[in-house]
Amino acid sequence: MAGRRTVLFFTNSDFGQANVVLSTIYELLRQNRLDTHVVSWAPLQPRLESLERKVQDENPSQSVPSITFHNLASFPGFLEFAKKNANRRKADVPHPPGRLGAERIALLAVRFLSAWGPEAHLALLGWAADLTKELDPALVVVDPHLVPVHDMARSLKRKYAVLSPCTLAEENAVYDPQVKAINEARSAQGLHEPLGSFTPWVKDVPHICPSLPEIDLPLSFPANVHNCGPIMLPTPPMEESDPDLLAWLQKRPTVLMALGTHFEAYAATVREQAIGLRVLLDARPDIQVLWKLKAEETSEGDGKESLNTILGEQIENGRVRIESWLKPDPVAILRSGHIVCAVHHGGGNSYFESTWAGVPHVILAMWYDTFDYATRIEYLGIGVYGNRAAGRNCVVNKENYQAPLMVDGQEFGDALLKVVGRTKGDSYADIMSKKAAQLGEVCRKSGGRSEAARIITELSFEDAFYSA
Repeated sequence: MAGRRTVLFFTNSDFGQANVVLSTIYELLRQNRLDTHVVSWAPLQPRLESLERKVQDENPSQSVPSITFHNLASFPGFLEFAKKNANRRKADVPHPPGRLGAERIALLAVRFLSAWGPEAHLALLGWAADLTKELDPALVVVDPHLVPVHDMARSLKRKYAVLSPCTLAEENAVYDPQVKAINEARSAQGLHEPLGSFTPWVKDVPHICPSLPEIDLPLSFPANVHNCGPIMLPTPPMEESDPDLLAWLQKRPTVLMALGTHFEAYAATVREQAIGLRVLLDARPDIQVLWKLKAEETSEGDGKESLNTILGEQIENGRVRIESWLKPDPVAILRSGHIVCAVHHGGGNSYFESTWAGVPHVILAMWYDTFDYATRIEYLGIGVYGNRAAGRNCVVNKENYQAPLMVDGQEFGDALLKVVGRTKGDSYADIMSKKAAQLGEVCRKSGGRSEAARIITELSFEDAFYSA
């Protein structure tokens, strides 16, 4: 194991995708045995630089190696790819579960597998291959969503691993015309393996995941899946990151509602969410709400009007605090000791953060795998699926699709009261809170971040390279 080796990460820059990469790199920098290169979009670069400074500040007597950043927008054809995807509206990503949402689920799967289109797919594959040959890393670590890079690693027969922010999910869209076009272009380049990255169909490729048997459904995992436990970023305490917000949290037990970076709420959804919060606040005058709200731009005015009508008094007297962005990391807020319930959309990152923190959930599921996490918290006894009926009974316009209304205020309010308790000391809510706290302790003891770094380091110093 003499000498240093290089590890090359390819990742998206969205927080929900990149946090597991940043967390693992933090541990690798502290161990200082590998040279780290990261390929991503420009918004990730400042976060990497901040990570370097943090490790250096924590180890002032050591020289912390720099992270080398490579801009993913440098590959040929990026501008054309960006132009094609510029008009996709986040507000219309949500879809209902089951039969009503089947077509949209299939469409999302197709977009995931064929988002790049044949030309961009091969252009990114070639660009990534040139970079990989130049750096000659001991290990390539790939985000599951960067499908062309998986092809690159396989075509070059490089040893690689998948570092996922989610549990394993399955997709089946290989017969769609868009996916078939990608596969035809791939086949012309000699790439005949199935297209996809979530399912560990290549048994020699390690899949590093943030789950644990204790916080997952009863599944059987193949040997190449490493369930490390939640892979959390180190976060400064709120005393440092936002003392003003901490002072506000200290006033009352708080419900934190943050529905993910990809969720933008139409006015009708804002209205029903506000109604649900009003149900809670009327029943529990000792509770307050911190709401991270990102409204859909064209209906933002109507949404504000609903907020003023339904929650105006509570906003005025300080029991409801609405922010478009939160300065502290969500984990710091969740671990402040003042959060009694986390309301989120059921994204993998939100699920693992809240579960690691030991906080019970209400999930307003909005798309694809979020329905899985909403079911999971009820199976584990640590939360409530807060829009089950609204999602199943919503109205979908297939001809001119717009995200349907999938939140009902009364259903949401009832879910909140189940988790927080209709009265202080409610036995059902207390049982749920204790169960969440127990699983949080299990998660924190798992050392997910350190375990992910250990696996990547061991793989990097193995001499046997991956061969398909």
